[in-house]
Amino acid sequence: MDSFFERHLNDDHCFLCGHALRNATRSDEHVIPRWLQERHDLRNQRLGLLNGTLIPYRQLRIPCCKTCNNEALSELENEVQAILGGDFVPPTSAQEHRLFQWCSKILYGLLHRELALLGDRRDTSTGTIVQKQFLQNLLTFHHFMTSIRRPFRFDGFLPYSIFVAEAMDSASGRGNFDYMDHVVIRRGDEFRVPLVLSLRTGHYAIFCVFQDNGLQKLHFQADPFDRLRGVPLHPIQFLELACKSTYKHSKLAFSPSYYSEAENNPDSEVVVVPTVFPDGDPWEPWANEEYADMFCSHAKRMGFRGVPEPEDFYVGDLQTTWLFNEDGTPKRMPQP
Repeated sequence: MDSFFERHLNDDHCFLCGHALRNATRSDEHVIPRWLQERHDLRNQRLGLLNGTLIPYRQLRIPCCKTCNNEALSELENEVQAILGGDFVPPTSAQEHRLFQWCSKILYGLLHRELALLGDRRDTSTGTIVQKQFLQNLLTFHHFMTSIRRPFRFDGFLPYSIFVAEAMDSASGRGNFDYMDHVVIRRGDEFRVPLVLSLRTGHYAIFCVFQDNGLQKLHFQADPFDRLRGVPLHPIQFLELACKSTYKHSKLAFSPSYYSEAENNPDSEVVVVPTVFPDGDPWEPWANEEYADMFCSHAKRMGFRGVPEPEDFYVGDLQTTWLFNEDGTPKRMPQP
């Protein structure tokens, strides 16, 4: 573990390959890429971190070697920009995999950046926002992210679920962008780590669930995502799907584990197989009250009106939803 922290979680090593940085090899990688910042006029907008710190998007940069930045990461950004650049076209499975890698880089980059900031700006004894002990749980996450720079083969499975849906476009560049991630959910003294990233840009809405072995993709691609095909998502519909994916992932009933094998060569193919499988239902029971609290808190923060209080969100098993009408048909929301 110590070697991982020494090689990846400080400003003296590349966040992706872990090589030590010198003046001749050092560069910075924008966590939110510059092309996305320019598209949505985000440079001077600010993103909220785990402790309430607001940081301008332009300052969200992490240490990277020039080789990774100019080769593997540059190639990835060019591909993703092309995928997300125009009118909505359902991505291929290969394009979804590239989007998974891109989402991995963004989420890991934010966690890396937060490690350098104090968890409580008023109390320096609290340490960093994301404790190193917590990041020990993210070794697998980082390992899979390195598929950006070296070949990986996930043998008979994919370790993630990714959904790509059509989003509403508006006249405002800023109005066409949303970003949400979830790293920790606390229930009393218990912590869950539902790694989920949701992002809306232009005509595309992306929901990436990490380390669930593709279970959400298997169970929920047909319903609701395929049922919503042809209906561009309103921002509140994007929020609803983001919260549902996140909450469902927080109820995963087993801890995924993997075995990786590669030749003793940094550029050789890595073969990954799962070693833990769910016994029965892969998720613990859904709790209406918990989901309602999550959704309503996000809706309030984002300024949505007409959202009921959590205690009124459900009537029996019927929940408030902006996705479908009472007859089950997709709900077409007005342009924001």
